Amino acid sequence: FKRSQYDNMIIALERKAKGFRLDTTMIKPRMSIPKEFMLSPMGHPEKFVRPVGMSLFVQNRGDVKADFYDFFKEAKFSLWWLPEVNNMCRIRPQTTAGVGQDG
Repeated sequence: FKRSQYDNMIIALERKAKGFRLDTTMIKPRMSIPKEFMLSPMGHPEKFVRPVGMSLFVQNRGDVKADFYDFFKEAKFSLWWLPEVNNMCRIRPQTTAGVGQDG
């Protein structure tokens, strides 16, 4: 397994040295990313990233005194696409999406 990864890396470096470039014009990331999503750290599906004020916390439902709806309402994020920059976006809490808060 490690040998095949190494061989693939060498092949990729040789292609780069020869000036080979992949055609990425057909990639449309905006189409494959959901409008609304939650973030969870790898290996901890029971925890969620939540904004509290100007800070971010990784919290379990049991860590917070909030009902189910309020906990997950605050755990949702969305992407804000920058039209002037090709395929660049910013992430923001879903609760600020309609407010117009810096993004």
